[in-house]
Amino acid sequence: MAARPSAKPVHNATDELGRALTVQELSFREEMNLAEAAGPSGEIRRWMVSATLAACVRAVDGVPCPFPSNRKMILAQADLVGSEGIKAVVEVLAPELPADDEGEADAAATDRQTAKN
Repeated sequence: MAARPSAKPVHNATDELGRALTVQELSFREEMNLAEAAGPSGEIRRWMVSATLAACVRAVDGVPCPFPSNRKMILAQADLVGSEGIKAVVEVLAPELPADDEGEADAAATDRQTAKN
């Protein structure tokens, strides 16, 4: 069976650095692939929350971001997106969450995303 493109809406955001981000929630299959790519690090909730939010960035300034397929690519995506990009992702995907505690907002956004799937 061929993989289907994600039916999740695509959002545009601008981070604190002025970068244009293309953001899309992960499909359930992408979440599974990301967890597999994370390996043992995937057992650490905070690590997976950050990895998931970084993987939601599909492009930066119009340059596509390949979906991370291993731990090294996940870390490279996290470096590219940075905390400024993660804040923009949270604002787009979970705007009703309080922004004062980034860790809790990130975790709640991922919990909400997981519950939707």
